Amino acid sequence: WVYDMSLVQQQWFFARYPLIAARLTWAGTVSLDNINFRKKHIAAIAMILDNTANEDDTIDVMYIDNNNIDRKGGQLIAQVLGSNKFLRCLWLDDNAIHVKGAKAIAEALKVNKTLRRLYLNGNSIGDEGAIAIASSLRVNSTLQELGLERNGIGGVGIEMLCNALKENKSLQKLWLKGNDRVPAFSENLKDRIISDYSVTPPANSARNTPRSHKDFKTRVKSDTRRDPGASEIGTPDDTKGL
Repeated sequence: WVYDMSLVQQQWFFARYPLIAARLTWAGTVSLDNINFRKKHIAAIAMILDNTANEDDTIDVMYIDNNNIDRKGGQLIAQVLGSNKFLRCLWLDDNAIHVKGAKAIAEALKVNKTLRRLYLNGNSIGDEGAIAIASSLRVNSTLQELGLERNGIGGVGIEMLCNALKENKSLQKLWLKGNDRVPAFSENLKDRIISDYSVTPPANSARNTPRSHKDFKTRVKSDTRRDPGASEIGTPDDTKGL
């Protein structure tokens, strides 16, 4: 009966009864952001991601951004993300997962084969977390978009990400605004990197490319909430998904 709930009702029910909600069938787009999770909520999210095995009732997109998930929560979610075979898009922005959470998610990306879009903006992962994710990008061949804005990533982390992007052929958008300068040698990656500094989107994509990942996030979430069936979200210039 989750199908009959509005997104607001789903959030209300999950916020109050997370462990009961985790035993229900979730599918399509799950929007549980801005709730301020406690441990029981994080455990419930892990259960939802781990329990949904029926191909007819799978979650395509999950919004759990701005929930204070923290390091341990990030590690728990990463454990189930590695074996998850249905989730295509995960929004984890502004959750304070820090380095340990980023490292755990990086390990999950090495084995996950279905996730297409992952947003980790505003999580203070720093150079150490960025290096771990860069390592996973050398292995992962299915991720198409990655958001790492506002993460305190310095020159070392940026360079490692750029080097990994040269080897990775599947990632089409890497969001790096709010971090250190992208090195000049990455000019040949300008179609794939969105940054504050030396690398900019090509001129012919200016109309379709948002000024920041936040703009894109606002647009997509608005579109998806108006049409829950529109869970196959795409990049800013590919809104029809895969």
